[in-house]
Amino acid sequence: MRLAGKTALVTGGGRGLGRAIALGLAHQGAAVVVAARSADEIAETVWLIEDSGQRAIGVEADVRDLAQVERLLQETVHAFGPPHILVTSAGVGLRRPVQEIDEAQWDTVFDTLLKGTFLTARATIPHMIAQGGGNMLFLGAPLDKIAVPGFSAYYSAKCGVEGLAKVMAKELRRHGINVNVIHPGGFADTAWSGD
Repeated sequence: MRLAGKTALVTGGGRGLGRAIALGLAHQGAAVVVAARSADEIAETVWLIEDSGQRAIGVEADVRDLAQVERLLQETVHAFGPPHILVTSAGVGLRRPVQEIDEAQWDTVFDTLLKGTFLTARATIPHMIAQGGGNMLFLGAPLDKIAVPGFSAYYSAKCGVEGLAKVMAKELRRHGINVNVIHPGGFADTAWSGD
């Protein structure tokens, strides 16, 4: 088990790709903190991990809210120690032509995808620096959603995530923190409204 003794924090770990990533990290031996907004989805993911003989806790948190993100990090450190791995998988989908997107919808997408990634990563950095490094993995746009009509808010926010990762990678390299973006292939998920 390559990740034995490591702690992984996965936002958006309650379902879909986030759940699959959480299960994969647990399979490799990591203690996993599953963060999401749905207590039921969190409980199911934690159960799946624990049923496989690995350790996990669930934390109900909205990555758009700084106080909830800070509490998430506190609970992570209390349960398993500082995270060695951060995966920002919290997401929301919106499939609408630009002219049909209202400001609140646009803000929800950007706040979840870009601001949520920023807040979670920023809160994680001091813990990773203190332990001498770590790995941050941000989810970019799935390859089947890149510059596709109807996905302007989603794709624009994911471009911001990629830009954030590029800058953070350069800033944090000296601290032993790697920052990367993963562009998954297409996958089925219930996050897409308007489908």
